[in-house]
Amino acid sequence: MTANSSRVRRGRHGETNWTNARSFPWLRFTTIGIDRYTFDAMAKLFIITARSEPTAVILRRGPSRWYHVIRWDMRVDKFDHGAWIKGRIYEDKCDISPDGKLFLYFVHQGSRFRTQFSDSWTAISRVPWLKALVVWPQGETYGGGGRFVDDGTVALRGVHHPPLEEFPALGVNVAGNDWDTPLHHSTDDIPDADWCGRDHDYHLIFSRGGLLFRRVKDQDKLIADFTDLTPSPQAAPDWAGQTLVKPESNKSLPRSRRKRGS
Repeated sequence: MTANSSRVRRGRHGETNWTNARSFPWLRFTTIGIDRYTFDAMAKLFIITARSEPTAVILRRGPSRWYHVIRWDMRVDKFDHGAWIKGRIYEDKCDISPDGKLFLYFVHQGSRFRTQFSDSWTAISRVPWLKALVVWPQGETYGGGGRFVDDGTVALRGVHHPPLEEFPALGVNVAGNDWDTPLHHSTDDIPDADWCGRDHDYHLIFSRGGLLFRRVKDQDKLIADFTDLTPSPQAAPDWAGQTLVKPESNKSLPRSRRKRGS
């Protein structure tokens, strides 16, 4: 099904799409050639794709401060729903491992202020869950997060403290802790999209108001609708808590120099 699939009337200025409001309550009037949509939904999507496998993590924000983690198998457009969390996930500071199995994330959650996590921390979990396997407390929202160098190695970004004893960096090598570790950003290929990037076949993928699209041959196909979701926190499955067991590990944390404005 495409975003343009509805009753169409041809006119002087292109094709006018009179979308059925019952089927698509999130979509008002639009003109196909201009490709402008107005959405009522407040949900926002941010996508991070794995480098080696056609897999992605979708971070859905909404309502308010709730986040939902979704695994996207891009080969067949299958979606596995995972964790819900009430807090602030800093999407641009997150990453997915090249094989698509691990998720590195940075989160702020004020309710944890008096715990060993502090109110913000960097962690590694198994996609699409947030059950922490490694935790680096941060205590502020400056810095934090990082990138995967390979499936078992991370480059952190301005992390201040070593991992917690209960969540040690077993099975994870820390290659660096640099403030210049890059962030994830949306591209500007589709200026009015909430998020935009490319899939592994180099097709444009983008989101608007909780809807996920793929553009192929100038046609926008609606891949998934995540607008009608309500927070439903579930306990992570047992496999999500399996430790990262590898012979080599790096428990030490390279010192970071704080850079203002990050």
